[in-house]
Amino acid sequence: MLQDQHFGLSKIRGGDNSGRADAYRALAEGDADRIEQKYVDTLSAADKASYDASHATDVNQATSKEASVPPALVSFFAAPYALGDQFVDSIDQARGGSGVDAAFRNPPHSEKPLLDPFVYPAGDRVVNVSRPKLASGEKRVDKGDFGAVAWYLVLASRLDPHRALDAVDGWGGDAYVAFNRALGSVMSDWAKAMPAGAARVTVGATVEVESCDPGASAGSSGPAGSGDLLTLPATRSAIAVGAVKQGATERAAECFSHKVVDLLTIQQLDASDAELEALGLTAKIRDAALACRGSG
Repeated sequence: MLQDQHFGLSKIRGGDNSGRADAYRALAEGDADRIEQKYVDTLSAADKASYDASHATDVNQATSKEASVPPALVSFFAAPYALGDQFVDSIDQARGGSGVDAAFRNPPHSEKPLLDPFVYPAGDRVVNVSRPKLASGEKRVDKGDFGAVAWYLVLASRLDPHRALDAVDGWGGDAYVAFNRALGSVMSDWAKAMPAGAARVTVGATVEVESCDPGASAGSSGPAGSGDLLTLPATRSAIAVGAVKQGATERAAECFSHKVVDLLTIQQLDASDAELEALGLTAKIRDAALACRGSG
């Protein structure tokens, strides 16, 4: 594989569960798709039709197997592909193939650029968050950082994805530790007896959240039929990339994509120009473009 020969993919295979490793995986997957698409563009009409038919069959088979899987889990495993494509496309449009090569040499520090591509490279810095300390009787089983994409998927499974994406846009870093706790059943009974509502402990700008594993019998949470949770961030990135293709600066494109996504529902993001016009949204989108034109 050319990527491995030129840049090495040990960041993916090394067992690193950090956001940096996840972003590197998405970069590799997005670049592979970019190269594949360049090849597909050279095919004859007949070969292209055969490729499209084979691809559609693969997608349908995968979709049928996902029917019983919680949407958040499907989206979690799809994220490197769905978000990596747009991330690499944003680099390619702004800085060309040499920019993509540079990204392999200096990859993102976190997953945040997968949700908002143009924060990379200038705004891609992560706050070093100390891991939560364990108490007596607690045994660590895993550690790492939860990451911007995972936080988005958790929140979007229970909230309006717009609110979830808004919240994660403010993400600056995190750390987690998974652990087993002695007297777990006793603590569970105690927690059930507590008043309803979320518990939160804030220390400065840091929020600590603790979640208990409900076990293998746990049902899916969140609104039924929540669909593809990656639609919103992927579409926002695609809008930004499209704006750059039309000549917008990166800052103006980022501004425009944020405004459009805030303006439209997920269903409206798929609407035709005629449908948007009928809803009176075309003029608002035009106003958003004008407002962002002076962003840089």
